[in-house]
Amino acid sequence: MIRFTDPEKLKGKVLEASKWLTVQEFCQRAPEVNDLLLLEKWKKEAKIFSVVNDNVELIPEYVFDLQGNLRPIIQKILHLFEGKKSSLKIAIWFICVNGWLEGNTPINFLETYPEAVLEAARMEAFPSDHG
Repeated sequence: MIRFTDPEKLKGKVLEASKWLTVQEFCQRAPEVNDLLLLEKWKKEAKIFSVVNDNVELIPEYVFDLQGNLRPIIQKILHLFEGKKSSLKIAIWFICVNGWLEGNTPINFLETYPEAVLEAARMEAFPSDHG
């Protein structure tokens, strides 16, 4: 297991593990986002999250489903982690192998088993509730 003591190196590994969109790219993918106020509203509503790298705000592409719509499951997961994990820690959770997902990563199960991903997030957020 690799341990990173340098937060910037850790962030770099997280950003390499999946595709991230700049705000401009995100707005092109989500035409209803015609201004930054809506983007900020979505972040406050926990529909999306972002990570800042080198003063550039990045949003993970996996917040979209294959049809280009925002995944409602992301909002449910973000609500579970609210106040428990930073955006970077949430991004780490999405890319790490998860025992509740049979050794797969949450990203890999988002499309096919979203409810399993939600349950894995519940187990992470509230471990004492499950034994």
